[in-house]
This record gives sequence, structure tokens and C-alpha cells, in this order.
Amino acid sequence: MNSKHSNHSPVKEAGKGCILGIVLMIVGFSIAHFVLGMEFFPR
Repeated sequence: MNSKHSNHSPVKEAGKGCILGIVLMIVGFSIAHFVLGMEFFPR
């Protein structure tokens, strides 16, 4: 792999993936919490 002449470094790519994973995890948890809340506490 010749990544020396690439514009973006693998460190930035890894950071982007980590942030994306955290965001997806938070969004998924929020959706699950909302759905479970609707199921357990019907209004």
C-alpha cells in the first residue's frame, strides 16, 4: 500500500470511523430507549 502520497492519513480515517461509530451508537440507543419507553409507558 502506497499511502505516502495520499491526501488523508489513516489516523484521520480511523478518527472519522470512531466518531461515526459513537454517533451511530448514541442514535441507536436513543431510538431503542424511545421505543422501549413507548412500550413500557403507554400514554
